Amino acid sequence: MRLIDADALEDNLEATIKVYKRNAKYDESLLRQVNALKLELKIIKDAPTIEPKRGRWVTHGVAKGSEICDQCGFVQLRHRVNNYCPNCGARMEASDD
Repeated sequence: MRLIDADALEDNLEATIKVYKRNAKYDESLLRQVNALKLELKIIKDAPTIEPKRGRWVTHGVAKGSEICDQCGFVQLRHRVNNYCPNCGARMEASDD
């Protein structure tokens, strides 16, 4: 999963549509592209949103040198630095030490 700034993407698509629209009256293929971009923009606007998970790397009660994601139980070696859990995608805050 990859979180994106949907608002920035919408703004970019809307700007592109405006540019294409100006030239579309002269070019049939641009008109088709404008319509395709409008459809993509509608899909993005209608897409469900999620609240990002937040978690912590927990070191208590796990093997020495390991840490566990408090959201899904994923275990990793402590020397790895992950700002996100590679298993569930939770954004990791400060650990519990």
